Amino acid sequence: MKINMKRSTAILAVLILLIGWNSCNWNAGSYSNAEYYTLHISIDTLVTKINSFSEEHIELTTEVDNLNFYHTSFYIPTRNILLSSIINLYQKDNPKEDSTMGLYGFIEFAKTDSAKFYQIESVTKEKRKEICKLFESEILDKLGKWERK
Repeated sequence: MKINMKRSTAILAVLILLIGWNSCNWNAGSYSNAEYYTLHISIDTLVTKINSFSEEHIELTTEVDNLNFYHTSFYIPTRNILLSSIINLYQKDNPKEDSTMGLYGFIEFAKTDSAKFYQIESVTKEKRKEICKLFESEILDKLGKWERK
């Protein structure tokens, strides 16, 4: 049996490319599994509105990371939960564009003062739906018109 080296090499290269292609996460940044929403306001207006939430929601953190995402967390006292979100700042150069905001995780505080951070993609479908509804009603509805991406 004669083995064609060129053909074997080509097949091996295709297999490696296919495996590598499927294992890569091709979405931007490390927030590819966040639940994303489009808000029909500019980023500057969105950030201003978020900063005014301090009366209703304790905004624990706001920071910009090296991937150009603005991080913000909202504490919902009625549910004893902290929702972690991001805003994509790449759109800041075009003020006419809509803003993109993503919910990427949450912390539920137990009665024992223990807490665990959950990434939104790592919970059950029902829990994800519940947390997204909470984010939509408590945060997004107060920011303006929005739609799920």
